[in-house]
Amino acid sequence: MLKSLLKGVSMGTGMGIGQELTGTLIQHFTGRGQGQGQTAPAVNQPMVRDIQCGRCNEINTGDSRFCGACGNMLVQKCTLTSGTTCGCGFVNATGQKFCSECGSSLAGRS
Repeated sequence: MLKSLLKGVSMGTGMGIGQELTGTLIQHFTGRGQGQGQTAPAVNQPMVRDIQCGRCNEINTGDSRFCGACGNMLVQKCTLTSGTTCGCGFVNATGQKFCSECGSSLAGRS
């Protein structure tokens, strides 16, 4: 709920200043950026990572679905350690028919 409230505040106070304020407050309440007066994050508490927009390079909070600066849909990439390896070297999720990196067919690969 706090993140939703802070997102609303960021929209009303100007995108750059609002996002900076929101990021600082979230860091304070989650314990990230351990400075004076901040507490360590609780054990087993998942860390929310920021995500950078692929279109305009704006940094958005990790729970954002769309960029706050340009409206681009944000997609988080993850690195797979196992799956189907394409000829280009990219590791794809098991069961994919085409490589997510180069578009080549993965038929017959394992």
